[in-house]
Amino acid sequence: MVKFPFILPDATGVFLERPNRFLARVKIRGGKEKGPVEVHVHDPGRLPDLLIPEREVLLRRARNPRLRKTAWDLIAVRKNDHWVLVHSGLHRQIAEMLLAHSLTNPFGPAERLAEPRRGRHRLDFLLTAETGSRIWLEVKGCTLARGDLALFPDAPTARGAGHLRELISLKEEGEGAAVFFLVFRPEARRFAPYREVDPHFADLLKEAVSCGVGVYPFLLEYQPHEGILLYRGLLPLVLC
Repeated sequence: MVKFPFILPDATGVFLERPNRFLARVKIRGGKEKGPVEVHVHDPGRLPDLLIPEREVLLRRARNPRLRKTAWDLIAVRKNDHWVLVHSGLHRQIAEMLLAHSLTNPFGPAERLAEPRRGRHRLDFLLTAETGSRIWLEVKGCTLARGDLALFPDAPTARGAGHLRELISLKEEGEGAAVFFLVFRPEARRFAPYREVDPHFADLLKEAVSCGVGVYPFLLEYQPHEGILLYRGLLPLVLC
């Protein structure tokens, strides 16, 4: 287990509704606001077992409120005894922390280039070792679990499929390629593509593994009141 210093929430609240994919209405506890406030939802997934009315949530004040329509960001949702991170804008920061620590970096030291372009897509990182070898890395966040099985995606993802196709193509060209799945469900003990939701993505992930693309499901637990993100290990990958 590795502990990473992480963000502290600015407020707690109660989720009321989600009018659209990027907007939620929340009642802030102990705040000056008299009624519900609109908050930005960074995660474009459906979050079917998380965004349920009356569910407790954590919020963070927007860092650039004058440039935003909303003054708050949705950070995490309480599920049973755990807090589940639902802010996809933090994924790259988390991946950088994992890459910077010797116990969580599966590749070894390398220079990092963020958002390298590949074809029609931008991937999250291009890692270049001192030897000159390269690994193209994509990062995804997983917020859904059924029992002890973490599942991705929770909605069809053409963008995610496109990223996998690029990684497969890179591997076929002799480049290194990998994908991090950041699993924010501490109860999970296994990870799998959610075939019922997106069979095409499941097929592509299976093809990617057969081509040698590295798949790393990191089990992570957010402890907001301590400002800590715990790394609990890599989950076994289940391909179906």
